[in-house]
Amino acid sequence: MIKVLVPTFDEFNKYSFIEHKTVEIKDKPDSEDQDKISKLLPGIPQGYISEGLWKELIEKKQLSIMHFYDERQNRKRFKNYYLTIL
Repeated sequence: MIKVLVPTFDEFNKYSFIEHKTVEIKDKPDSEDQDKISKLLPGIPQGYISEGLWKELIEKKQLSIMHFYDERQNRKRFKNYYLTIL
């Protein structure tokens, strides 16, 4: 199991950052793991991460949460927030 820090936000206060929460995902993440992370993210994340992005998260120990949102959404406010592996 891999422990991932997921940033959480207050949707009713201009998406201000609250804290990081720890989520355990499998060594080879699947849709269930994506759902665990998506539930903690604000707004309507698309909840789909390609296999290549999961590899990037595991290898680089960090992945921008912007990858959970569609390009047409206003995702600029999440530019400097990352999923981080402990």
